[in-house]
Amino acid sequence: MKNFLLIFILINLPFIESCENSYLQSIEFNLNQREWEKAKQELLRLINQNRSNGKSFFMLGDVYGRLNDYEKMGECFKRSLELTNRFHPKIKYLIQKYWVINYNAGVRSFERSNFVDAIQKFSYAITIDPQKSIAYFQLANVYRIQADYKKAIAMYEQAIRLNKTDILSRNHLAYIYFIQKEYRKVIEICQDIIKIDSSDIEAFKQLAYCYDVLGEKENAIKWYKKCSDFSPNNKIIHTNLGIAYFNVQNFPKAIQEFRSAIKIDSLDTSLYRYLGDCYWKTHDYENMVACFQRIVQLEPQNMNVWRNLTVGYNHLGRYEELDSARVKLNELK
Repeated sequence: MKNFLLIFILINLPFIESCENSYLQSIEFNLNQREWEKAKQELLRLINQNRSNGKSFFMLGDVYGRLNDYEKMGECFKRSLELTNRFHPKIKYLIQKYWVINYNAGVRSFERSNFVDAIQKFSYAITIDPQKSIAYFQLANVYRIQADYKKAIAMYEQAIRLNKTDILSRNHLAYIYFIQKEYRKVIEICQDIIKIDSSDIEAFKQLAYCYDVLGEKENAIKWYKKCSDFSPNNKIIHTNLGIAYFNVQNFPKAIQEFRSAIKIDSLDTSLYRYLGDCYWKTHDYENMVACFQRIVQLEPQNMNVWRNLTVGYNHLGRYEELDSARVKLNELK
C-alpha cells in the first residue's frame, strides 16, 4: 500500500500584527521569544477582559496550534471568524499548514511501523480538518494493521461518508469483514464498488471468494471468470476457478484452468495433483499417470503420489512400472 506525502508551500505571513497597546506588546514579545505558555496565559487574561476581540482569539488559536492543542486552536479560530473576517486568510493558511504537517508525520511514522505516533498524528489531522477523508483512511489502515478492526471499520466508514467514491476504503472494509466471516457484508460492499468502477478486480476476487466459501459455486465461477478476464496471467485465479469447476464436476473446464495455471508455474506440484485428479475422474489414466510422474520428479518422497501411480499403472496394465512403484513405496515406509 502506497502512502503519499502532501506538499504544502509555507509562506512567512505576518500573523502577529503590530500591537496597539503595551499589553499586546508584551504578548508579542513572548511570541517572538517562543514563550508559548506565557503568551497563552496573557491572551487568556486579555480575552477574559474583552471577549469581542477577534484578533485576540486569532492570536490564541495560533498559540494553541504551536502547542499542538488543535481542538482549542479550532475553537479559537471559529470564535475569531464569528467576530471578524479580517483573519480568515491567515486562519485558512494555518489550518492547512498544521493539517499537512501532521498528516505527513503520520505517513512517515506508519512507514517506520511507529503506529502509536501514526495514530496520534492522523488523529491530529482529523481534529484540524474533519472534512478530509484521506486522514480517516490512513488512520483506519493503522488500526487494521494492529488488528483493531472495530476502530478500523469506524474510520473506513467515515472516509466513505466523506468521499462517496472511495474504493480503497471499501476494499479494505471488505477485507476486514471477510476475515470476520461476514461474507454477506463483503458481497454488499463489493457490489457497491462495482457500481463505482465496473473493472475493479479486487472486488471481483472478494465476490468469488465469498460465494466459494458460501457454497454458491455457480456465482463463484462467474466472478472467478471475471477475474481471469481482467488478469489472465494470475495463477491463483486459474487454480481457484479450476477447483470451482471441479466441485461442480465440470472436469473439461477444470482441466483447462489447471493447464493454464501450469503454464504460469510449471513447478507447482499442487497443480499437477489437481490436474491428475481431473483425469482420474474422467478415467483418462494416461494423462493422470503423466501428471503424477511429474510430481514425483519434483517430490520423489511423496508417498501419496506413488500410491496414485500404482492405481494408474494397474488400470493401464503397465505392470513393470507398477512393481517399481510398489518397491518405491516400501522403501519410503
